[in-house]
Amino acid sequence: MTLVSANLQSKLLKRLGCSESTSRDLKTLQHIYSSWCLQVPFDNLRKMIALKSESNQKLPGLDASDFFENWLENGCGGTCWPMANAFYELLISIGFDAKRMAGYMRDLGALNHGSVKVLIDGQNYITEASLLLNKSVPTGAGYFNRQ
Repeated sequence: MTLVSANLQSKLLKRLGCSESTSRDLKTLQHIYSSWCLQVPFDNLRKMIALKSESNQKLPGLDASDFFENWLENGCGGTCWPMANAFYELLISIGFDAKRMAGYMRDLGALNHGSVKVLIDGQNYITEASLLLNKSVPTGAGYFNRQ
């Protein structure tokens, strides 16, 4: 199931400086993710405008197409939930084996942070769409015990 339209995917990959004939390997993931980190800002501009308005509409950017169309037009990013969802939907539309994740920030006891993990060749990688780490982080105890 494609969540991001082919037309929008093409525009996004072009803006990110990535090839449209993408492989589903770690090198490609790292390229897309580092391009994302350099170009998609973590900001709360649209969220603050929506919260200050008298509108009862849902917060902007929660829909990936809305997030991407706004980013392409205005350069606004978002906070963790919209960014994680948008990045997840882009990766899925390309064909990566991606999953949404939710976690805790500051051990507040509530799921308050969204992220994405991607499975490649039996290894999971965290792609933190809002922390903008520039490199996907491999997970699992086995990884950290390697020489």
